Amino acid sequence: MEKVKSKIRDQQVNSIEAIKAKFFSNHKILENDAEIIQYFAEVVKMQQTTMRNGSKKSPIIRLDYSAIHLYDNKKQRSRLH
Repeated sequence: MEKVKSKIRDQQVNSIEAIKAKFFSNHKILENDAEIIQYFAEVVKMQQTTMRNGSKKSPIIRLDYSAIHLYDNKKQRSRLH
């Protein structure tokens, strides 16, 4: 029974890792950056849990759910004639 549970757990972990790899690949996120993003996601989840529980603890970060704005910061290249 333990072997079956262990095999299922391994399959789930492999499946999650494959999903993460596909997500990062689709969004052109490098492996080193992926680790930072995963860590930051965990920090945000902890902060959300703290806020939901009504804790008065000092927040790790301050979450801001306001509307986002997308800015294109690419410089236009001038054409050489």
